[in-house]
Amino acid sequence: QGGKYWIHKYLRSPNIKFINVPVLKMHEPGITNALKNHIGVAAGTYYGYNKISGNGSYRLLHHSQFNSTYNYKTWQDEEIVDLASCIDKIDLNVVDALLCLETQKTCTSGCANQVRLNTIIVGADPVAVDHVSTKIIGSNPDDIAHITMAAKIGLGTNDADSITVLGESLSRYTYRFSRSGGSPHSTYGQ
Repeated sequence: QGGKYWIHKYLRSPNIKFINVPVLKMHEPGITNALKNHIGVAAGTYYGYNKISGNGSYRLLHHSQFNSTYNYKTWQDEEIVDLASCIDKIDLNVVDALLCLETQKTCTSGCANQVRLNTIIVGADPVAVDHVSTKIIGSNPDDIAHITMAAKIGLGTNDADSITVLGESLSRYTYRFSRSGGSPHSTYGQ
């Protein structure tokens, strides 16, 4: 925790309602979901609209942009948590798990990596939402560094015993997503 970022001033206002609406998919940090979606709060006018081709010296390292100064595997996760902590309060996370993406964050040729789960995951706690979503895709939440780091700084809970799941059983929706071979996150846990 402790990064400094350009974000819109209203994201720090206690008077707004913040609703986060990610799509459940695989990505380099293991999962793109409620916490990873906060990469979007960084101002595009400073960081570029893909967040890696910024204005002057500003750019985010959440993509494959890295150099020997940074340990890419850990810095990417720290950046996700830093940006999520920039928001004063996340009121609701609504995860679109209707049509998900395995192996990577975009459709492959013919969208062969789409997985239809036909569900929505909703919760106020972004860490708990990511915990549940990670289990649904057949992964261990404790192997996703940004989930455990976010829990450690108080953004939510990563403790299964403290998370109440309403509706259908998680086992009904669990589907082991195929992993991409190009990222260390797809091969190793923490």
